[in-house]
Parts: sequence; C-alpha cells; structure tokens
Amino acid sequence: MAPRLIEKRRGSRAGHLFAILAMLASACTLPGVQPLVVDAGPTAAPFAWAIETADPGTGTGFHTSIALDGLGTPMISYINVAGGTVQLARRIGGHWSSEIVAGPGIFSGDASVVIASNGTIEASYFDQEARAVVYAARGTGAWRASTIDSGFSEGYNRIALDSSGRPAIVYTGFDGSLRYAAWNGTEWSVEVVDHATLTSRYPDLAFDPLDRPNIAYYGNGTLLFAKKTSVGWAREVVDATPNAGWFSRIRVDSRGVAHIAYYASSNESLMYATEEGNGWSRSVIDSEGDAGGLRLTHSAFRTFRITIGAMVI
Repeated sequence: MAPRLIEKRRGSRAGHLFAILAMLASACTLPGVQPLVVDAGPTAAPFAWAIETADPGTGTGFHTSIALDGLGTPMISYINVAGGTVQLARRIGGHWSSEIVAGPGIFSGDASVVIASNGTIEASYFDQEARAVVYAARGTGAWRASTIDSGFSEGYNRIALDSSGRPAIVYTGFDGSLRYAAWNGTEWSVEVVDHATLTSRYPDLAFDPLDRPNIAYYGNGTLLFAKKTSVGWAREVVDATPNAGWFSRIRVDSRGVAHIAYYASSNESLMYATEEGNGWSRSVIDSEGDAGGLRLTHSAFRTFRITIGAMVI
C-alpha cells in the first residue's frame, strides 16, 4: 500500500497539522482531551478528513514515521520494499515528492525520522545486509550516513533529539539487548540499557525536561519502561498483562511525567499508561475490534492524542 497522509482540516483551511499514516482508520479521544484536530481557531465549522497519497509506487509505505518541520510541513520516512530503498516523502506547496535516503539494498524494521530546529533532517534505519543500525542526516546537501552499531535482525530503532538538538537512537542490539546511542558532539556513545530481557522489541524514546532519556519497550511478554538516572538505568514493568506492549510509543510532558500508548495483542486493545506516584495508571482506549498500530503525540498544553488504525507492518 502506498503511504498516505490523512489530515483533519477545518473547512478548507489547514491549520496546525497532525498527520496519520497509511492504513489509518480513525482517531480516538482520551478522557477530557479534544479529538485529533488541526485548527487553533474557532471550531464552529465542521471537520473533515483529507486523504493524500504521498507515494503511489508499488511496495512503498512500509515502516513509516512522520515529522513536521517548523512550518508544519510533513515529512514521512518509509521503506520501499520493491525498490530496496529507504525513502523520505515531503509535501511542499500542496505536492508530494520523494527522495532516496539509502539503497538500493535490503532494509527491514523501522525507518524513523526527526527534524532539527535548523531544518536538518535526521533519520535512523536498519541495513539488513550489513546488520547495522544506521544514522543519516541531510542539511542543504546530500544524505550522510554512518553506522552506529550491529543490530537485531528485526531492525527495531527509533530516533529522538534532546533539548540541544543532539540525536539519540534506541534500538535492539544484535544479541537482543536494548541499547541506547547518543551523539556527544564528536562521536556516538553506546550503552546497554537492558541485557536481562531475552529480546527487547518495539522501543521508543523521549526526553524529559531534564534531558533524561525515557524508553518504552516490549520484552518478556510485557510492557517495560527504562529511564536514565544519575546512577544508571532504572527499569520497571508498566503492564504485566501477557503480550501487552506492542508498538509502544512514549512522550514525556513538561512535568516530567511519561505517557505510553501501546497495543495489547492478547485482547486486541489499544492501551494508555501514565506515570502516577510510584506506579502506573492504565486504561483501555479502544477495545472494539482489533485496534492495531498507533502513534502518540502531545502539545505544549499537555494534551495527548493517539492515532490508531490497522496494524502497520
């Protein structure tokens, strides 16, 4: 399926943009939270979904990730399995164009993208042939890529930027361990976050207001959480329900509280967990049918939005 952008608009005017990717069916609302909307102005006009095809090619749209630049321009990273490439699609002036980030070759797992404040596009992906987790960046010139570490065959990886704009990548190492790589200005520093879990899957990364990395991931059949402290990595179980924690996505609000959206495959439900005191509060967001994959975003007003849809491969 070709990657598509699904955007909620007020009338004919596209305001602040929150995009959802291919195979998305609907958006759900958290208690006391507005739906996935894009307009900061009056809400008298009805909302409607606008659907656009970002890349009509065959075999495109696998392992998608989306980011917005300072002007609200959406960019989507994805894998083109037919062409054997990692690609980036962007919408400029109402039209979509796509470029090759890496390849041709064999790529699997996540293709993750972020945009720095200076406009530099930064991505991470897994090169199946080299068994390598790769970081790539593009400013005004061509894409520059560097190998971070040897990765697990399923290719899990996610990229994020700290408050100073330095990239960090969380990924599954070649031995199944959860690993964290951070750019210190001159080189990549790699740490093992969790080596006890047999295989860490679906990791996601976010920084708190003190620039401490927070990681949500799935391992040993449960949803897990790790945070870096002054004495090392603190780890805990968020949801011990069997097979809870697939497709985990984490965000940290301005108070330093972590919020995790995830999928529980045992009951086919979309779940939401929030740090609360010394534990976690959990709630079911959608249990009708098979909720599938998801994405978690938040605004400066601590408003959290989850987008859900059919499972993204």
